[in-house]
Amino acid sequence: WRRVSEAVLQRTGSIANKYFKATGNSRNEAMFKEASNFARSIVLLEKDLKNMMKSTESHFRNLRGILISPVPRIYDCEEGTDVAKPLEEEPRMLGANMDVEAIPKAAEDAKRRIQTEVMEPLLEWLGAYRVISDRMQSLESLRLELDSRRRTVTNLQVKLGKLRSEQGNRDRAKLSAEIKETEDIMARKEDKMSRCWGQFCELERTVYNSLYTLVRDTAVLRDYTHAALTIVQECFQAAAQSYSQAPNPQFSTNNAIGYTNAYDASTPGERLTPRNVIGGLMDKLRGKSKVPESPVMRDASDQHDQVPYMPPAGYPIQGRVTGNLPATYTQRRTHDVDVPPHGGYVQPAMPTSNGYMGAPSPHRYTQMPHPQQIAAGPTGWTQEGY
Repeated sequence: WRRVSEAVLQRTGSIANKYFKATGNSRNEAMFKEASNFARSIVLLEKDLKNMMKSTESHFRNLRGILISPVPRIYDCEEGTDVAKPLEEEPRMLGANMDVEAIPKAAEDAKRRIQTEVMEPLLEWLGAYRVISDRMQSLESLRLELDSRRRTVTNLQVKLGKLRSEQGNRDRAKLSAEIKETEDIMARKEDKMSRCWGQFCELERTVYNSLYTLVRDTAVLRDYTHAALTIVQECFQAAAQSYSQAPNPQFSTNNAIGYTNAYDASTPGERLTPRNVIGGLMDKLRGKSKVPESPVMRDASDQHDQVPYMPPAGYPIQGRVTGNLPATYTQRRTHDVDVPPHGGYVQPAMPTSNGYMGAPSPHRYTQMPHPQQIAAGPTGWTQEGY
């Protein structure tokens, strides 16, 4: 009742507060107020991280389900019949030639790392804050009790002063007994007030030291928020790297289906299938600029160039070179003419049942670099790394 009544007196505009000043705890109250606002942000961060990892796990599971699904096949009817038969006997999995299981595993690893490297330190900080919150409640209760005892001692002092001022107007024996009784009560009350003051000072210093340490530890939480973003980025990178076991993008129009050559696609629509969606997403996560157009997309869009060029031994193939050269310089120019325009042009091969032979007129001639030009890198030639 002492603490409740004192809290009511301090919160209301009572006349009893006119000559009474409450015990101060301003430094702890100011620090705890800001720490409480920050703790609410940490709680929201913890909730967001949990929801994000839950959403990522669900997304990666669904993505795995898509990749292990068979690709729809093309059906056609045999001549003179109405029976639809697929052009391919066996259905092909969308995620063929890639590590499909690495995608959900990346989400599981990221969830574990988020829990151990980010969530646990955040929860430790929140745990320390909750301990301080309990101590602040105890300190406030102790402060109210101290002020209540101070108010009691103050009232006894006022009463004792009035009794001493009435010694000439009242019965001396009765007045002396009342003064002695009041002095004894006040002595006991002052002793209790002194003990309560000592407890309050000790707890106030403990709370201050705890808040001081908590505020200093807040600075390192910045590193944990950065770690959370890094872990999420590495999670998506690991999922994207599961596609690395697919055929080389320079020789495949559709990695997921698994074509081994840019012209193995059955239809022009398949040759125009867009790719590298996940790679573009990861470049955005890494902050890179717009991804340049893939050379495979340009090759797939080249409707009239449906026969792969087979150069002589030692010459570059698809921007690569056979041999130990420091770099590759390529310049490919195509002309549909009967006679090569000038030196340096070679005639492509055409596949036949007996191997390769020259193509009928009009011929297509493609200029390929000379071995000396590869090493020198003349003007107009672009350099490509291995």
